Amino acid sequence: MIWSRVSRSVGKKGVYYRGMAIWIVVLLGLFAVQPTWPSWAVIVLGVLAGIGVATAYLVPWAMLPDVIELDELETGQRREGVYYGFVRAAAKDWASPRPFCNWADPSARRVCCTGSWSS
Repeated sequence: MIWSRVSRSVGKKGVYYRGMAIWIVVLLGLFAVQPTWPSWAVIVLGVLAGIGVATAYLVPWAMLPDVIELDELETGQRREGVYYGFVRAAAKDWASPRPFCNWADPSARRVCCTGSWSS
């Protein structure tokens, strides 16, 4: 609700940049948290981090239909299935440990990439 109001004045790209800036600043603040800090300060940082995370997850999905419409205007073809399929497949790959398998030692690589210790 907050970001939709901001989006009307600065656009979705501006919302994304602002949300990411908030998230980065808050994460730096969370990195600096000390045990002596009052709990309310940590809770406030957590809430602000939630705003940044919400932006990271929601705004790209709000931008995707605009990209699809622009593609249709430029090409005359409806290819939304390609766009959504690519985004979901990429998200699945980015969330998996597979990209890190190349850095693991050979025995860990077997477990990381196959899910078992057998060769």
